[in-house]
Amino acid sequence: MKPLFAVAGIIALLAGSAYAQDRCEPFTYHASSEHRERTLMDHGEPGVSVGDVRHSIGPLFDEADNRIGQSFVQQTVVIASDEDEVWTRWDATHQFSAGSIFSVREPLPLSTGDAVDNLSTPNFASGQNPTIIGGTGVFAGATGTIVMERTENGSVGQVNVSCR
Repeated sequence: MKPLFAVAGIIALLAGSAYAQDRCEPFTYHASSEHRERTLMDHGEPGVSVGDVRHSIGPLFDEADNRIGQSFVQQTVVIASDEDEVWTRWDATHQFSAGSIFSVREPLPLSTGDAVDNLSTPNFASGQNPTIIGGTGVFAGATGTIVMERTENGSVGQVNVSCR
């Protein structure tokens, strides 16, 4: 019976170390475009229209490239007057072993160009960063911002979080 408990203990230790973020304090993560899965739900007219939704999911890594969590992002088209003027609302859940952080960003215009492709590429150059609106676990009552920056291989987020 002892070997069974030893194996269970090792599994629990490994599972606990899979996600390193376990405190409500500022931290940095990076996300890779290469590992992100995306789907587009085209609800209206063919092409980009109000109500279309882009879902994406992908792993989050710390500065040493250890996987620390998972992000779930939803971009909803709120304005689509033509292919050159598309605005989306951005909602995200960043999930870690000790809890989750919920964030939103006010509607933003997408970069010029092909609006369908840009649904998967938020316009970080706008300077408007996601606002942390709450969380679970160690992030219960979380507030703050996520300062995002586009990189060659994805994005970097500086999570400026505090909890009550």
